[in-house]
Amino acid sequence: NNLIKNIGIIQGAGTNDNDSGDGIYTRGKNTLIEYNKLDSIGHIGIKMTTSDSIVIRYNEISNYSLTRYDGGGVYTWNPYGTVPYGQQIKQNIILNSNQVGTGIGTATILNIRGIYCDDNSINLDIDGNSVYNASTAGIYLLRSANIKINNNTCFNNGHQLALRYAFGTDLPIRNLEINNNIFVAKTSSQLAFYFQTTKSDIPLFGKADNNFFARPIDDNLTFQTIDATTGT
Repeated sequence: NNLIKNIGIIQGAGTNDNDSGDGIYTRGKNTLIEYNKLDSIGHIGIKMTTSDSIVIRYNEISNYSLTRYDGGGVYTWNPYGTVPYGQQIKQNIILNSNQVGTGIGTATILNIRGIYCDDNSINLDIDGNSVYNASTAGIYLLRSANIKINNNTCFNNGHQLALRYAFGTDLPIRNLEINNNIFVAKTSSQLAFYFQTTKSDIPLFGKADNNFFARPIDDNLTFQTIDATTGT
């Protein structure tokens, strides 16, 4: 039940630390973050790493990554070798990432996601969230596994759902459950689903059923797969 607003929004006034400009950051075990409203956040709205049983639910996060790129509304990451359990992102409303090239950092405007599962996100439940107007992706998984993605709605994001396994020795996309979601691209420059991996790896991602994918403005390219070894 906290209001967290105008965090790290003065360009150049923060530090180069990866946590600078975040609204909430936790790495504590058995943590519950709920019913908060975060508005106008310089980097990440809510970040969790490393520990078991972190639950992020019933929050509203708007206008995020305003001054720093490579961020998201809700973000998770774990060092390789760390295997947390019981992490949950449920029933959050995430809307309006930075849409213009005014931020700072080594990444670009194209690296802002609504729900951002960075390296080695694992044993995670993403359920019942609504994500709107994220410049890169509504839900994004990078080298992550053992994740349930159910009952979410993603609309008007760069990609509605994006999976990326970019490097041969890192954690592949595995054991996903993707069910009962709605993924709708609003414009012809957006995709309902994007998957970058090797061609032989595509069938191994997991299971998906009863999802609604739509790109009504240009229905010729609803899904896109990219071979990570060739870039095509």
